[in-house]
Amino acid sequence: MSEPAPPDAPPSAPPPLPTSPTVSTSREELPTVFAGTIIAWTVIALAVAALLVGRVVREKSRSDPDAKSQRDVAAELSMRIIGRYTVGAKLLMQSLPGGNQEQQVAQLAGQVEQLARESAVNRVRGAPVLAELVGPERAVKLLDEVDTEKPELNEDVRDLAAIYEDGADALDEEAKQRLVERHEWFGKLAVSWGKSDSDPMRREALSAARRTAVVALVAMLGGIGVGVLALGLFVTAIVLLALGRIRRGYERPAAPARAGVFVEAFAVYLAWFIGVSLVAGAVGAREGNLKWFWIAGAGSAPQACLWPLVRGVSFAELRRGLGWHRGRGWIVEIGAGLGGYLAGLPVIVAGIVITAILSRFMGEQPTHPIVEEITGRLPDVLKLLLLASVYAPLAEETMFRGALYHGVRAPLPFIVAALLVAFIFAVIHPQGLAAVPALMGIAIVLAALREWRGSIVAPVVAHAINNGVILILLVLAIG
Repeated sequence: MSEPAPPDAPPSAPPPLPTSPTVSTSREELPTVFAGTIIAWTVIALAVAALLVGRVVREKSRSDPDAKSQRDVAAELSMRIIGRYTVGAKLLMQSLPGGNQEQQVAQLAGQVEQLARESAVNRVRGAPVLAELVGPERAVKLLDEVDTEKPELNEDVRDLAAIYEDGADALDEEAKQRLVERHEWFGKLAVSWGKSDSDPMRREALSAARRTAVVALVAMLGGIGVGVLALGLFVTAIVLLALGRIRRGYERPAAPARAGVFVEAFAVYLAWFIGVSLVAGAVGAREGNLKWFWIAGAGSAPQACLWPLVRGVSFAELRRGLGWHRGRGWIVEIGAGLGGYLAGLPVIVAGIVITAILSRFMGEQPTHPIVEEITGRLPDVLKLLLLASVYAPLAEETMFRGALYHGVRAPLPFIVAALLVAFIFAVIHPQGLAAVPALMGIAIVLAALREWRGSIVAPVVAHAINNGVILILLVLAIG
């Protein structure tokens, strides 16, 4: 009878898959393998460089005056959130007894005016918000500051000035509809100015504002609670790691030279994805267009996953390399993904703080083009959730924490491999260079989960949680 394990024995690592016979790389194969790896890294470097240069060129040589830069998108998103929040906050404060509401509302109005200086569109959209917060005089003053050559914005300025000088009924129905179509919530708020709260258009606008304010309050309070829990889990993980109680579940390849085949697979994925993006740009599609994203993804991931098989890797070796196994069981791995994501939040927050500092010095506001797709329509919301919380985590974790991580982890220690994969992951995302630290923070946590569990189930779950929470908060705030 076997002796029981001592009480202080470290917990066992996730059990590996049944091992296949050790795969070695013959001397005849080595030149081919090394050549493939060199070509793959060349393709990756060129693809990343082409993507970065292409973004800079597009930003500096936009021929379409109506095309939005990333800064424009970020500024308009900020106005959508802050505008709705400030109106909603005033409504909530009015329902509370006591308090110096005038001073607080004045501070909210100051935030709106500061944000309105970002662009002519923001000045136009900030006017209805200021009218609600501090009266029509401040709204008209802001409209007087609009300086634009766009005829439609000048038309909107004229219509809004008429509302705040003569009342909403000064406009005909066509002009009202035009404001709503161009400026959505801001237009609804403007054309219902001075009407009873029972008016359908005004009720809809005020209800959306209250929802945004409530979401912001709940997110703040929930964030404090989650932050305390995350800090506790982070400290616990560091202590357990120092004591040797956390053991690696990831298996380094039996034949390290052959790990280069997985780098080749990632190069196939990236080359296809970048190629489709360039074609999309050539035909005039804007970055972040969902149709082209689906086309790129549908072709890139399957090809990349099949490439190692073409190069002679067995299916069992492919599964181990990509992390396509259930580790210690689906439930355990899903739980590890949730717990690992929470424990990694301090790392993610550190990256976000660095990004905020860089954004201030670079004058760049990171944002994802997908925010322009956010609406309040249920089919659109479900489509975005499917993309952000199902497809993207599965495809990106298979390629980044699966193929690429396995390829670079063979010759490199964990921290170097994690940083390298995180950097590539961050720079190819469309949020901009200032967002690189924040995206790297997320990617490092995901790499740590792969190293800990071996399987990519936990990284997929953590990735899905991160994207899903952000998307749901945005939908509730501005949808």
